[in-house]
Amino acid sequence: MKTMSLTMPAIRIKLTGICNRTCSFCHEEGDMKRIQNIIPADDFFTCIGQIMKKTGIQRIMLTGGEPTIHPKLVNIICGLKEFSNEISITTNGIKKISLEEWQRFKEVGLTKVIISIHDTLASDLQSLESVKKPYLGLKMLLQISTRILRMLYLPIYIQELILLPTVVLKKHIIL
Repeated sequence: MKTMSLTMPAIRIKLTGICNRTCSFCHEEGDMKRIQNIIPADDFFTCIGQIMKKTGIQRIMLTGGEPTIHPKLVNIICGLKEFSNEISITTNGIKKISLEEWQRFKEVGLTKVIISIHDTLASDLQSLESVKKPYLGLKMLLQISTRILRMLYLPIYIQELILLPTVVLKKHIIL
């Protein structure tokens, strides 16, 4: 297993406030429902480019809500590639994404995928295992996702945060 610093400065862009989960920590950042989808227009990309140039930051992290839900994700990644050669996305991994979709994300500039699993209790994570269609069980979904991402040679990081009654477990797994 490789180790890598995840602390290099990055510009974090919340693409949407929409999510297919209800993790409590997300709502600590404000009313997620009020966050509108990023519109991939020239003004947006110009602003990001200026911020990156003035700050010297070279990495971009795409988050949400759930960024894979954004209908213009390919356009956003493509537009950001002009300013950065390191574009990562943090996803909860629940949305079923085909090999062709991941391939397209990579082709337009995605370089890293972080699958973030956050739940308030260990039992919540276990209950996610039994979620029925349109979602697959978490274990099966992660197996499919990591297999697809490996085929594309995209680095995969799995973050896991589970709150137990007396302790917080946090793991970073680099595949």
